[in-house]
Amino acid sequence: MNKSDKCINLLWTGGWDSTFQLLQAALKYHSKVQPYYIIDPNRKSIANELMAMRKIKSALFNSFPEAKELILPIIFCKVDDVEIDEDIEKAFLNFKKEKHIGIQYLWLASYCKKNMISDMQLSIEKSLLPDPNLWDANLEGKLVEKKLNNQVVEYMDSSFKGSKEYEIFQYFAFPLMQTTKQEMLEIAREKDWFQIIEQSWFCLFPTHKNEPCGICKPCTQTISDGFAFRMPKNRRLFAAYVNKFEIPVKTMAKKILQGFGLFKKQDGHFIDYPITPEPNNSSSRYQATN
Repeated sequence: MNKSDKCINLLWTGGWDSTFQLLQAALKYHSKVQPYYIIDPNRKSIANELMAMRKIKSALFNSFPEAKELILPIIFCKVDDVEIDEDIEKAFLNFKKEKHIGIQYLWLASYCKKNMISDMQLSIEKSLLPDPNLWDANLEGKLVEKKLNNQVVEYMDSSFKGSKEYEIFQYFAFPLMQTTKQEMLEIAREKDWFQIIEQSWFCLFPTHKNEPCGICKPCTQTISDGFAFRMPKNRRLFAAYVNKFEIPVKTMAKKILQGFGLFKKQDGHFIDYPITPEPNNSSSRYQATN
């Protein structure tokens, strides 16, 4: 194996997309990879993600022993230890007024700036149904392609320096912006990576049996992306029941309560009671992917 010179800094979450990039960087482009993981104590799926990463590394090294010298030990950082940068926070708050963006990007950008990392790879995939309300829609036309160890990777165009987008995203690189999940699946099967990548995790709220809940955003995204086979049949049935019956009933009940003025308000806004609670400021792309 001929190793490439540049070490890849990769945010690895144990999810499908970042695991695919880990495999691709090491096995296809022969790059040394430095994985990073941000520990958010409020994230209920931490144990599942860490277990997934352990299983992935075990399966990877068993199938491709040469990868052992390419995957460096994971660098962990607690969210509470991240010093939020004032300039990045200002840009983040202004950006958030226009597009939905998860708080994790504020943490990550601040962490990268503090540690002088200008190329942290975020494994954001190409969506078949792009959502114009998500943060990555704001990057269209603002990214440039560069080659890194023979892989085409996208970065923020320096001509946008001074913009809120540049202030936040100048520290990141996007290796999968032109690759869909289905394409990753085809490549994984072709390269014999599937038995490794199938160990990845996606659900935000695992059940007491450590199964995907079926109804959080990453679970519903997994189903809509055509990856329902990754979910146990009982959770798929439960998700179908919730979508067909519980959600419509909940929506109708809320409208009725609003009509009678009985729906509770907080800070001038109606409170939404989701069937499954989600972490504050979570992003549907984070770990779905993420």
